[in-house]
Amino acid sequence: MSICIGAFISCLYITYTGIKMFLIFIPGRWGTYDDEGEFVTMRSSIASILAFLTTCFMGHLFGEIERLRRENREIKVKLQIEEVKKKYDYLDREELEEKSIELKQRIDKLQAISSSTGYLDPAQVAELDKLYELAEELQKRMQATDN
Repeated sequence: MSICIGAFISCLYITYTGIKMFLIFIPGRWGTYDDEGEFVTMRSSIASILAFLTTCFMGHLFGEIERLRRENREIKVKLQIEEVKKKYDYLDREELEEKSIELKQRIDKLQAISSSTGYLDPAQVAELDKLYELAEELQKRMQATDN
């Protein structure tokens, strides 16, 4: 959370400075005195307001982009799962067992990464979820071929 606050304040300061420089055409003598008797220019006031609004908009925009990326990643995983399930329809029992072993090895590899680092990035989590679902599908197919 402190990283987000620091990033927000940094972005706010940089945006404020840029907007204040952009508003150079507003004379420096335009302004008012605050409660403490200090002169506050109109340029600083406008730059503060615009910088805050711009920073909030950028934060919302980046959040929306991340949400869309996450949804896109989930859709891609679902499509890959459906594609692989269709391929499983044409495999016999031995090929299904080979695929099952390959899936277990990939799952074990990702679990080893997770246990050694204590962390999986979102792509690895999505892959692990996909592998679990495919392993379940393989088990169902293998049971169906037994019957």
